[in-house]
Amino acid sequence: RINPGSDGFSRHVLGTGGGLRSNMLNFPAPLSTGIFTPDGRRLVAFQDGAMRVFDSRDGTAQATLAKCRDAGWPVYSHDSSLVSILGMNKETAGVWDLATGQLLHRDIIHPSPLVMMAFSPIDDRIVTSGMENNLRLWDARTGEELHVLQGKAGNVMSCRFSDDGRLVLVGYAGGTARVWDAQTGDLVTTLAGGHSQRLRDVRLNPDKTRVLTWAMDDKAIIWDLAKPKAHALVEMEGDSKLLQARWISGGRDVVLAWSDGHLEVARGATREGIRRLPEGVVPSNQDIQEWRRWHTNSSRE
Repeated sequence: RINPGSDGFSRHVLGTGGGLRSNMLNFPAPLSTGIFTPDGRRLVAFQDGAMRVFDSRDGTAQATLAKCRDAGWPVYSHDSSLVSILGMNKETAGVWDLATGQLLHRDIIHPSPLVMMAFSPIDDRIVTSGMENNLRLWDARTGEELHVLQGKAGNVMSCRFSDDGRLVLVGYAGGTARVWDAQTGDLVTTLAGGHSQRLRDVRLNPDKTRVLTWAMDDKAIIWDLAKPKAHALVEMEGDSKLLQARWISGGRDVVLAWSDGHLEVARGATREGIRRLPEGVVPSNQDIQEWRRWHTNSSRE
């Protein structure tokens, strides 16, 4: 949590016994980012002219990222062993061993400043996007460039691997989404014509047959990826701002969070199956409960 009016931030850690255990970690750089690793054990933030690794439980410094002098946004590998730093106006990114702070290489290089990075959820590959709007796939440990995902469709707003690491899902400012084969670098399909404004996220369901997109036009769309040419199956709109859309129930349903405080669930991901959850009703599905807590906390902040 960023402290308003200060140059630091604090992390509040909820104790397993139900009590609140607060660790105040103050850092002098307003642009420093303290993001938990996937395993929750560490975070990386800028302190005293360097990016440092801290124990998330007691705030003690564990390591310093060697030769990393600028504040930036840490991006972690799935197993919390590697970190890369996304810096402002930087065409180059390095990769560090998170346990020791050792610099492995600085071989992630774009012809224009980097704007986005994401690790694979299953291995050490990383996808990056630069301001030239092409994406590149890398071996994060060696720095070897694996593929260049060419075919510009405007500014990249989101990019991620699918959960199995086989596809790269990309959303663009013009409302178009693209799906790439992460093994070959080939374009699988383009999802176009559904959104009128920039995409916020693109997510594949677990059985890899449908794609969920949501955008700043306050619309969520489910696309059929199983057909030779993907097309929109279901379009979902509301009367307020769309804050989040996500697959739940193993990819069978979609939950939508709206700025008026309501959630909607598309049962079976069909328009006819959508029902609005009354305010104050806590649904039994664990995923929906988590999104209700997320929305409540976001509204308070």
